[in-house]
Amino acid sequence: MIPRLKQIFGNVSPNRLKAVAQTYTENMKTLSMDTCWVKAHFFAQTTIETGYTLNISENMNYRRERFEDIFPSNIFKGRWTKDGKWVSDRDKNGKRIYKDGMKKTLDMAYSITDIQKRKIVLANIAYANRNGNGDYYSGDGWRFRGSGLVQITGRENYSKIQHLINTKFKLNVDIMTNGADTLNGNDRIATLASMCYVYICLKRNPQNYCNNVRNTKSFSKVVGNNIKEKGKPSSWEQKQNSFNLETSKAFVIDQCNLSENKKSKDGQWHDPVDNPQIAVLTQKGHDNPANQVFGTTRGRAHQGIDLFALEGSNLYACLSGKVVITRNKDKVGHQYVVIEVSKKSQLEIFRKRRRSDYVKIDPINPEKRNDAAHKNEIRILTVEFPKTK
Repeated sequence: MIPRLKQIFGNVSPNRLKAVAQTYTENMKTLSMDTCWVKAHFFAQTTIETGYTLNISENMNYRRERFEDIFPSNIFKGRWTKDGKWVSDRDKNGKRIYKDGMKKTLDMAYSITDIQKRKIVLANIAYANRNGNGDYYSGDGWRFRGSGLVQITGRENYSKIQHLINTKFKLNVDIMTNGADTLNGNDRIATLASMCYVYICLKRNPQNYCNNVRNTKSFSKVVGNNIKEKGKPSSWEQKQNSFNLETSKAFVIDQCNLSENKKSKDGQWHDPVDNPQIAVLTQKGHDNPANQVFGTTRGRAHQGIDLFALEGSNLYACLSGKVVITRNKDKVGHQYVVIEVSKKSQLEIFRKRRRSDYVKIDPINPEKRNDAAHKNEIRILTVEFPKTK
């Protein structure tokens, strides 16, 4: 996932991208967020919510005009439209009409010269009595201000996320005591909390909102209001553009295989990956036919075969057997599982399928793969079989 995130968040440090990528990958199955469609939608929201920087802390140091544009429903009289836009009431001169006492409150806030103190005051004004927060004096507005990859706000939302983390992941993580400060200080917690928030808001079925859906409106609605600034596309429009031009391409949604995986009966063949493809050339571009040999090669028996597997692909046991070796070292080629298949006759199925069915493809030449944007993202999966007795 890291190479894909680099395409989207090119100015973010490698360490931060690694933390986000690892956390997302570790938890995506549990939260049903493992398809390329969900990833494209999720990170389209993230691009706009964090400004392409993965800056997970909401910056409350707003100019007054900007603050009023972002939180108009708190400040001005008006109404919400069905499209999720706020329409402020205006006087005869076209100026927005403040709610009672709000102009005086903002005048006071913007008279504060200490920037940090002003941020706290503005957060408590913006988020008081919303999403489970207490009033201005409770301090909940600042404590539960926007944070995370999708800018989670409000005591109620933080509480729901805390409950999910405790029950579904059994983690000893406290995001309630210090709220946003906890998320802001830890990219992994911020990523998991954001995933949990999306999972909850999308009714615990993110794929239903994302798979084969190119319109981001339904997703955008649950993440935040449609903010409109003068001379700019609205926030929802920006998220749609990000999905269309960036995240959908980074996560190659047009190649996403959403077919349901059928369960195999005991002893019945199942391809190691969906749509298996043999590696013809090495990753360095060398023509090495031995890569696709199953049998005697290089003076010894070669009992494995290299297949393509895009990051995040499902991996299956080809036949029923017993796990005899597992390796998970942080090094290329040192992460694998060996399953012992006791019946030699079952291995013949693999040999026959390898000779006739598998498609040869060039991992280096993007023209042959028709996937130029991702030629450096190929991962080689080696399927190994122990010798049978």
